[in-house]
Amino acid sequence: MVTRALRYRGSAILFLVLFYTGCAASGAGKKGGGESSYHAPQGIFYRADFFGVSQHILLNKYQYQFVREEENPRLIYFETAWKSRSVYADEVAVGIREVQSRIRISAKARQAGQYKIVFYAANNALDEGRDESEPGAVSSNVQRILRPDCEDLRTEFSLLY
Repeated sequence: MVTRALRYRGSAILFLVLFYTGCAASGAGKKGGGESSYHAPQGIFYRADFFGVSQHILLNKYQYQFVREEENPRLIYFETAWKSRSVYADEVAVGIREVQSRIRISAKARQAGQYKIVFYAANNALDEGRDESEPGAVSSNVQRILRPDCEDLRTEFSLLY
């Protein structure tokens, strides 16, 4: 009975965290008309949930490939390979002709086996007149496109409770 009450209380707190957590952009501006990176807090979850959900969404649903997984007592993260994607209108307007995106999901240890999970995205852009790509901005159109990915992750995490 006490366990059920604690679980219910934990679920209620989790719901509130998810309800008040939103996607956000951060970083200094870069070529491409937006912020240099994109991040979206996902909430507080357990370690096992982090691995399963991250792999399910990024590998199965969005066909990213993991190239790096790191884990130590304080941090766990997955990093995907760069994946080519369509160039959006706001990127074309500033001279970008090719873009690749990469996703990283990190989990920072908190208490009692819980982790704070954050979704990160970065771009590598090839501009007109250049032969090599360089870190590019995550434009407002890309941020809008990434929001459903964030919501998918957040929804999958919350379904576990």
